[in-house]
Amino acid sequence: MAVSTDDAKGANLKVILTLVLMMWLAACSLLPTSFSQPAQLQLLSPMDGPSARLLKQKITLETQPQQQWLVILRLQHDLVQWLALSPTGQPLLSLQYDGHTLVEDNYLSIDINSVDILATMQFVFWPVSSITQHYSASDGWDVRISADRRVLQHAGNTLLEVTFLAKGIIINNHIHHYRLNIATLEQ
Repeated sequence: MAVSTDDAKGANLKVILTLVLMMWLAACSLLPTSFSQPAQLQLLSPMDGPSARLLKQKITLETQPQQQWLVILRLQHDLVQWLALSPTGQPLLSLQYDGHTLVEDNYLSIDINSVDILATMQFVFWPVSSITQHYSASDGWDVRISADRRVLQHAGNTLLEVTFLAKGIIINNHIHHYRLNIATLEQ
């Protein structure tokens, strides 16, 4: 039985393609198989937080259209309570955190990342010692804190930028791509 040159070329091509595929698969097996998860903001203990206080704030989310909420933040040695209200006073979201359990009451049943909200707030208000303890350089975190600015980075990526102004606070959340203006109405 005679084999035509076209059949021989086709068989050679199959062998070459099979060898290339095998080499590619072997090369892929040398690559690391675990991919790093995106950095997650961490909840800090209320015990490590600032002194007890009650803050009433107006928060503006800079989007189109702009959104505003009233927020009541109660900081205690053993508990953090955060309540967001509509401008008319309707409850929207309530968070309570005792250092172990985060309890959320979502009155509008909208999808909200409560851990990110609370962890961002803690990054703004918690003392430097607590922040640097929980966001350590050995875990890939880079924390830069000055009197008027806080920046949180992980693996070279900026996650949060906080700027303290005479009349408020600006938070740039690069994880979720939003900017908040916080004006404290009452302490």
